[in-house]
Amino acid sequence: MTSRNPTSWASLPAELRLKILEPIIHEKPPGWTSLASVCKEWQPVFEKENYKKIKLRSSRLGEFESMVPPQKRHLIRHVWLDIELRRYSTRCCTKRNSQLKTLGPTVTKAIRRIFSILSNWEAGNGLTLELNVVCPSDSEHWFRNLHFSSDCVDDEELATRGEADHHHHDPSHGWLHGAQVEAPARSAMYQLFLPKSVQRVVMFQESTELYNALSSFDGQRQRLGHHDRYDEAFAHKSLELHHLAVSFMVDAEQMFTNCQPTWIWPNLQTLSLTSLILQSDVGKRGAIEALLCRAGELVRQMPKMRTLVLWNGGKDHACAFMYCVDENDYPSITWRGTWDMVMSPRIVESWQDVASTFPSCRLDVRNEHIGETVGSHGDAIYYLRLPLQVVEPASLWQMRREARDV
Repeated sequence: MTSRNPTSWASLPAELRLKILEPIIHEKPPGWTSLASVCKEWQPVFEKENYKKIKLRSSRLGEFESMVPPQKRHLIRHVWLDIELRRYSTRCCTKRNSQLKTLGPTVTKAIRRIFSILSNWEAGNGLTLELNVVCPSDSEHWFRNLHFSSDCVDDEELATRGEADHHHHDPSHGWLHGAQVEAPARSAMYQLFLPKSVQRVVMFQESTELYNALSSFDGQRQRLGHHDRYDEAFAHKSLELHHLAVSFMVDAEQMFTNCQPTWIWPNLQTLSLTSLILQSDVGKRGAIEALLCRAGELVRQMPKMRTLVLWNGGKDHACAFMYCVDENDYPSITWRGTWDMVMSPRIVESWQDVASTFPSCRLDVRNEHIGETVGSHGDAIYYLRLPLQVVEPASLWQMRREARDV
């Protein structure tokens, strides 16, 4: 009769073996996905995480069904589909409408194909389908330093990408020996960053920090970024919306100026805007007070408003004024930032008028300080812990990652 080695893996209790594997699943070190093939005991542990989120390209939809055996489909909770647009040449990279003719048919074909595949699956516990439209050429021409990805990639891939970018040399697109020395053409910027509006609008204009080393880009950013017509357009559009979050394309002060005294926002529940007034300069405190009081006046014309955020942030600074109504209908106003802002009696009075419309008639006033170092817009959003989503999580990762590369 053979005795079991007391120091062997098999000698450990099953519960302890699982505890040992859990950190590997959580940290996902390079090559972790292959661990499912080590032994039968490990297979269900790692396969559950392997199949939890499937990311694939539209060009591989034909292989999708064979990639996922029927007995494994119940493990899938999230399918991320990258719908790939046709690559374009250097000759076409500054033509604003170069992709429009094929965009609709390409996206439609991919969506129909994925729906056709999923319609044959048995109903389970719910499945998230996420669609992302990408063009590989976008990061091969002017925008080498932009990361188009759904999630963080592993350290090995980051190292490989970083080494390749360090040696990239493409003078025709403003890149010399790994450094961007020329701003992208305005037509190229428009082609990549075509804004869109829907009933629920979340828009984020992010370019200042990425191109701050390019002196010739400043004038172009003004044309691409804030414009008085945007303030007026979003003011009118907000009357129809349920949720609106616009960052750096409009300024809250200017947008509020375009709001008329007789307007009522019957459906607006959440609103997030940025304003350049929100800075630590003591000379701006009067303007900040006026902005926050004006916001209080307008919220009284928004009967369904639950969350309003006015914020600003960038390298070395971040601040946010937040109005929130909790599940018990208790309203509060909070100042959170890297610099302190005392809520004046005038500000509190304006928002107390809002609170008086609730049964409790009570307003909580809070001040919270941020001690972390803020290195970018992305860091500002991360540390402000805004109660509204102003940018997609994947985009937030990209922003913080790209800021560290500059």
